Amino acid sequence: MRLIRKIEVGVDDIHGLDFSTSGNTLIAGVNDALYTFPVLSDRIQNVERHEEKPVKKIFGHNSEVMCVKQIGDYLYTTSNDASCIRWILYYDESRPQFSYRFANHQELVTDLDVCPDGTLATCSHDGSVILWGTKSKWGDVVKRWDLGCRLHDLRYVFDGQKLMVSGWDASIHMLDVGSNGSETIEFPLTDVVTGMAVSYKRHIVVGAAEDRHIRAYDMHLSTLLWDEEFSDYVWRMAVIDEHQLIVAGCGRSIIGIDLLSGKTAFDHTILDSGHFNEWIAVHYERKMVALAAIESSLNGDYRGQNNIYVFQY
Repeated sequence: MRLIRKIEVGVDDIHGLDFSTSGNTLIAGVNDALYTFPVLSDRIQNVERHEEKPVKKIFGHNSEVMCVKQIGDYLYTTSNDASCIRWILYYDESRPQFSYRFANHQELVTDLDVCPDGTLATCSHDGSVILWGTKSKWGDVVKRWDLGCRLHDLRYVFDGQKLMVSGWDASIHMLDVGSNGSETIEFPLTDVVTGMAVSYKRHIVVGAAEDRHIRAYDMHLSTLLWDEEFSDYVWRMAVIDEHQLIVAGCGRSIIGIDLLSGKTAFDHTILDSGHFNEWIAVHYERKMVALAAIESSLNGDYRGQNNIYVFQY
């Protein structure tokens, strides 16, 4: 991993992070707004580390933005206002245009995903997972699960046939999208789930827990592959299948974990103080990873200095 950019955000909280389709723009949730940053020139190999300031600030939510995901021609954001917004990106990827608000949750919406047929799924601290209608049922709730605990991460797997959802009940749940029943398969972790990642190529789900353990399961067989303890908290993670790597922030370091064994592949200390938080984004075509960090406090502000670090792998 080679550090290529540091983006200074300031004392405002970062919640949610993703690259635009081209990789030239990084979009972050900052308080109740979206910030867009120019990230890279076309000649990526010649770019040296330097700092950027946001060039656009876009409002749409009524409370803190909590998740940012670019999928196809659209950007999706979730918020503490219990809604999810779809934004149009194809006019100008540095200035998302409001398209539609999905609102049926009762509390903070924590994560989302879109399956190949365009069906949006969201999860929330209210314990529910919602599938939203498409075409003639646009915006309608077409299916809902209530799992009875706060939910954290959500991913479609098996070409949209299943949903993987992590919760505060120390489990990752596999939901059957096509089933009329409410039965789930559970993959137990050792504590409250702090992050989840999926290898779509190898059908492995990985979960990080508050007690600093990370576990990996075979999603087909529901069998535990490995359980490793790490030196610091690991939050949201990303899988880079071509290298069999799990990438995450861990304390002051960016770490790589071998997907099949759970052993540490690399551990690069980046920060002098503070820690990487839960926000991570990957641009697979341009081989970039971005992580958000909270560094030393400014004037006694407990939140510290919020920065985004961009790496090339």
